[in-house]
Amino acid sequence: MKSLKTARKFDSAEKRVQPENLESKHDAIKRLKLKKERTSKIKELKEEIHFKTGNEYFFKMNSLRQENDKLVRISKFDMAESKRRVISLNFEIIRMEKKLRKTMPVLKPAKIVFEDCPQGVKVECRQELKPDKERLATYRDYLAKLYKTKQQIEKMIENTKKQRGQR
Repeated sequence: MKSLKTARKFDSAEKRVQPENLESKHDAIKRLKLKKERTSKIKELKEEIHFKTGNEYFFKMNSLRQENDKLVRISKFDMAESKRRVISLNFEIIRMEKKLRKTMPVLKPAKIVFEDCPQGVKVECRQELKPDKERLATYRDYLAKLYKTKQQIEKMIENTKKQRGQR
């Protein structure tokens, strides 16, 4: 059994606290050196991320990897999250379609009846509001982009369902 002088108790780890598994001084120094190396490496990586992106490190950067001096995000597929994204995309598509309907040119037929003649004359005139073509183009592009992303997510969902079915 290890002597109590060289052993050290740690409240955080259960194995090291139990009397039969007390950590020796040599083991503790070794473990703390490894911990210091890891923290210094993490600090260097955070500084590198701050230097490359201009942003400070945040917890979602754990899913980043470096390719050709660029940081590339690794995305893990989550079925529940993707279904939520499809639902939010549906709401956004509906909102954009309503916006498009509001900004589209409106044709309002107006009937004017003159009662001077015994038969009555019906004259139709059309009132047309001129649309903002640039805004319409941006809305249509955004709507097309939404449809594309929705289709991509739905394909990913179908592929994962097929893969799970094969297993």
